[in-house]
Amino acid sequence: MMKSFWFVIRMAVVIAAALWIIDRPGDVVITWQGYVVETSVGVMAAGVVVLMLLATFIYDFWRGVRGVPVFFSRWLKAARQKKGYRALMRGLVSVSAGDVRAAVRFARRADANLADEPLTLVLAAQAARLEGNEEKARLCYLELLGQPHAAFLGVRGLLSQALAEGKTDTSIRLARQAIRLEPRSRWMLGTLFQLEVRAGEWEKAEESLRAAMRNGALLPHEADRSQVAFFVARSQAAQTEGRHGEALELATRAHDLRADFVPAATQLARLLMADGSARAAMRVIERAWKASPHPDLAALWSSLRPDTDELEKVNWMGKLMALRPESVEGRIAFARAALAARLWGEARAKMLAAIEGEASVRVFQLLSDIELAEHGHTAAALEAAARWLSRAADAPRDPIWVCSACGAPQSSWHAVCPLCGAFGTIDWRVADARPVLMNPGETHNPALMEPITTTAAS
Repeated sequence: MMKSFWFVIRMAVVIAAALWIIDRPGDVVITWQGYVVETSVGVMAAGVVVLMLLATFIYDFWRGVRGVPVFFSRWLKAARQKKGYRALMRGLVSVSAGDVRAAVRFARRADANLADEPLTLVLAAQAARLEGNEEKARLCYLELLGQPHAAFLGVRGLLSQALAEGKTDTSIRLARQAIRLEPRSRWMLGTLFQLEVRAGEWEKAEESLRAAMRNGALLPHEADRSQVAFFVARSQAAQTEGRHGEALELATRAHDLRADFVPAATQLARLLMADGSARAAMRVIERAWKASPHPDLAALWSSLRPDTDELEKVNWMGKLMALRPESVEGRIAFARAALAARLWGEARAKMLAAIEGEASVRVFQLLSDIELAEHGHTAAALEAAARWLSRAADAPRDPIWVCSACGAPQSSWHAVCPLCGAFGTIDWRVADARPVLMNPGETHNPALMEPITTTAAS
């Protein structure tokens, strides 16, 4: 709109000037080198305009001819960049697909057309790692360190190599270097935290955890669960090293954060029992049981009365079951105590009541044990036990401690998975049908090179 307006203004000025000259006729005489030129003012003005237009045309033509080499050079550069970026994109796709030969070919093509592009070094390094040439990849990452805006990519690449080789100390050093370059990198903060936990650098790990929480690397509920798991891990480490007071303080902090976190409750209860504070340990177990009934809590509850006879043990387990009467875990704990006391009817009644809910394999196996314990290995008892076991084959599996990162089942909770080294990934749940097990020494922890998503068992 504004361009049209100014065009109209300029045309109006030209027309006004032409009309002004027409209304004021006159003669112009030019004498130069013996030549005399006589013309009117209008013709002279028109001639001046024509000469100006001709001079402009000649200048533009001269500038265009002069700029042909520059234009052609820019066109070639743009064509090479387009070809290079296309090769770069296809190379990254090939790396993701695991196509080694294509990745190497496109990496060379991208490097030939994008010599100053840091991403070509990243692609070359990834292609080299696919080939198994870790030394070449390392050289590419080191070259990236010399480029200010791409140094972080170089450090990340070197870190991934150190992690794959199991070099924890080197990995920690590189992770800290990466954080100095990018202090708000969420996944790197999470990576450093897990590495420091694995190395037992508890003070540094707590600083990294708090930094991860400040920068939003953890969602609020993830932050709480990670904190609890961290304090339990520190408490276990302090207990192993003989620092009982510190272990008790850390376990108390963990339990105060989340009373329903079973590992925190069991750790605190064991430490209190070691101090002779059985009543305090009982209160901890009761509080945790009300929130989350668990076999580990039932075992600790039973150990609070180690010297009682079998009948008194049944009454003792009945107090625990009364806290959550509908809990299958409570019924199973009571039934086992009743079975040990030879109270067949009491044990069977609790397991039959459990069948009305979501009975798992343990319920039917316990019913089979009750039949054999009560009647011996008679034909009728064996037949009844076989019926219960056949139902167990089709029943839902029981939850166990299992690492969500590698799928490895665990006999007990650990803050760090013994197989893959992941922190806070061991949960109490039904294991997958085919857990993703790994070769010894292999590191498979997505949280180490991605935004941290640490979870803990509940």
